[in-house]
Amino acid sequence: MTPPAPFSLLEIARKAGIRIAADCGGAGRCGKCRVRPVPETAATPPTAAEETLLGPALLAAGYRLACQTEPLASMSVAVVEAQVQTAFDDEVLQVLPPADPPAVSVTDLPAPAPGRPPAPSLWEEITRAASAAGGPRLGPPPPALWAELFTPSRSGYRAVWSGDRLLGLAAAGRPVLGLAVDLGTTKVAATLMDLASGRCLSRATAINPQVNYGADIMTRMAAALADETDRDAQRRAAAGAIQALAEDLCRAASCPSSVTGPPLGPATSDIFAVVIAGNSAMHHLLLGLPVDQLGRTPYRPVLRAALDLPAPAAGLDLAAGARVFFPPIIAGFVVQTTRPCWPPPA
Repeated sequence: MTPPAPFSLLEIARKAGIRIAADCGGAGRCGKCRVRPVPETAATPPTAAEETLLGPALLAAGYRLACQTEPLASMSVAVVEAQVQTAFDDEVLQVLPPADPPAVSVTDLPAPAPGRPPAPSLWEEITRAASAAGGPRLGPPPPALWAELFTPSRSGYRAVWSGDRLLGLAAAGRPVLGLAVDLGTTKVAATLMDLASGRCLSRATAINPQVNYGADIMTRMAAALADETDRDAQRRAAAGAIQALAEDLCRAASCPSSVTGPPLGPATSDIFAVVIAGNSAMHHLLLGLPVDQLGRTPYRPVLRAALDLPAPAAGLDLAAGARVFFPPIIAGFVVQTTRPCWPPPA
């Protein structure tokens, strides 16, 4: 690497997506971000913080603190193995049975019968099939679905509803999926669900990559307050972790086709509904909301109400028309232990 000074090795690792433990957020107080630059002469001299936290023996062995060390020339960097953040072992994420009737419903809309006169427009054809299948009456298509309507399906559609609102359209036979996410300070846990059957398809956990900015909430918020770039980086890191988990879960799952045929390989474009729960700091950092008021008494969030947002607003690339629901914040740093639901309760 030959990055320009004055970036520290920790900052360079963050930009490269390499996770190095930095419980203090890179302030030179915890001594956790140990690395071994090679050659040693390509790095700046040890700082007073390194002399205190590492001591003469470790410094003589070539160890440095990534947050205190800047490169002077091209070098290789070995990260101390114990400090590299890895995923937690899989844990059970409890998912309660779907509501009765389900808050999100899926209706199969068959293609027009042979010989039947086609509707004047593709959308009218879809609304006619939805009405015949017992679905709600539809108004004009939402803009998020316009692109989907440019490629009509000869075999029909699967319509995804939230109450009387159309969330999206899937091709006949495709799975219709939901994602439940626990956005924790240390890790992110997610479960992939088949919305048509209510069956759990796969679940996984991963380290929350925001640990690069501190092991605790207050350190991360301090980093976000000190540098708007860091705040945006934390937002993108959390959204990227959820997106990566969704992709991993889809690769690990298989769904029965709604029509006769072999099981289908799910994709993130099949995810129409997401529920994300977490404490107020995780909630605000993911949505890019100000966090300065959360770090001081009386620890008030910007807003507490439940949110129902298009997926791109949460940094997620899913099905066209996909929605993301955030349960209401209880208070302060109290974690939402709300039952995943869709849509938000009245």
